[in-house]
Amino acid sequence: MSLFKKNSEDNINSAFQTLIIVVMLMFVFITYVWQRVMIVEVGYNIERLRKEKAEFSRRNAELLTEVASLSSLKRIEKIAAADLGMKRPEKGSLIVVREIRLPQVMIGEAEKDYKLTKTELKGLNKPRS
Repeated sequence: MSLFKKNSEDNINSAFQTLIIVVMLMFVFITYVWQRVMIVEVGYNIERLRKEKAEFSRRNAELLTEVASLSSLKRIEKIAAADLGMKRPEKGSLIVVREIRLPQVMIGEAEKDYKLTKTELKGLNKPRS
């Protein structure tokens, strides 16, 4: 009996080892297949994104062309004259305003704009000789 019992224990151990090896091989195979599927999926996503990028680039070029045509000075002048009733100024009717840069004074660590009094402002508006 002990011989029969020993053979059956050996058979059970052998079957258990075979089962563990089969499960490990299945795990390796499933992992390999899963990786391949993921690689293919990533490849499809990359191709989709490339097509999307090309479409966005094409659309961007179209929009840049549209911006250039809409901001054309001839077009704006035509709309101003026809739709808004504007016209070019006559000679001598333009008043040129020059920009005045006020000095800045350092007070402590904070930099503050210099405030001009009314008399100082009147002095700035005098025509230059």
